[in-house]
Amino acid sequence: MINSSGVGTAGRVTLFDLDGTFVVDSHVTILRLNFDKVNADFVLYCLASIGFKNLEALAMGQSGQIELTIPTIQNIKIPLPPKNIQDKIVAEIELLENGRHKVDNSIEFLKNSISNLMNFENVKNQEKLEKLAGMIRRGKSTKYGKSEIQIIKSGQARGVEEFDFAQKHYVAEGFVLDERKLERGDILINSSGVGTAGRVTLFDLEGVFVVDSHITILRCNLQYALPKFILQSLIKLGFKNIEAMALGQSGQIELSITTIQNIKISVPTIEEQQTIVNQIEIIESKIAKLEQELSEIPVLKEAVLKKYL
Repeated sequence: MINSSGVGTAGRVTLFDLDGTFVVDSHVTILRLNFDKVNADFVLYCLASIGFKNLEALAMGQSGQIELTIPTIQNIKIPLPPKNIQDKIVAEIELLENGRHKVDNSIEFLKNSISNLMNFENVKNQEKLEKLAGMIRRGKSTKYGKSEIQIIKSGQARGVEEFDFAQKHYVAEGFVLDERKLERGDILINSSGVGTAGRVTLFDLEGVFVVDSHITILRCNLQYALPKFILQSLIKLGFKNIEAMALGQSGQIELSITTIQNIKISVPTIEEQQTIVNQIEIIESKIAKLEQELSEIPVLKEAVLKKYL
């Protein structure tokens, strides 16, 4: 099945292998293969090798209303070795896929281990974030320009410790820095927009950064709370649950400063927090190694295709 319309959707390819009675809507093209000549998984891997984004680029149209036409799909070319070679390629790639599933399961197990570390049934002390923070303030509205001060937009703070800087933005020259200049250990809480509000990201980067007015900066009082502990507490609470605290409608929702200040979390002693953070960092290093293994799998798949084609 080939998604055939819409920016960000067209070009996506899925192999149907389910029991039951199904149909697709008019935005999906069905490609039914001659199984005497081709292995369906082989075709899927070839299309994945071309790249779903590259397939999307074949679509025609504009302003989001793009379409992969039937003739365009018919004219896509893939290599076609003998069936027995296709079967060998599929068998080797399936071994890689099985390995990927095992790594995925290991990562999920480790993430659950972190979540379990954040269970505090025996900790009766709960505090509002305002009592654990040295500062809780919204970012500053500004014009973009060519200064050396990089601004982080809400869409770029992707959660946990991930940022998307595919496009970098800088404030205008003459921008006056204040206490909202980011410090390592600041917690950034996306504070507006459905699907974005409630996302929490730990800032730990070198350089001069600020955030836009759609992000709230939480700076911990290190006498009472460690940044990574607060981050994991908010992850445990759940980004969707934090988003649900926002007020508004029709996509224009907002997490107010007061709402963020009043979020309560369990707070063990600073020494206990440090012990937990140390354990989490050990687990995170294991996750990072496994994620590196995952990143190598597409390269290994390409190597299999090149070996036979």
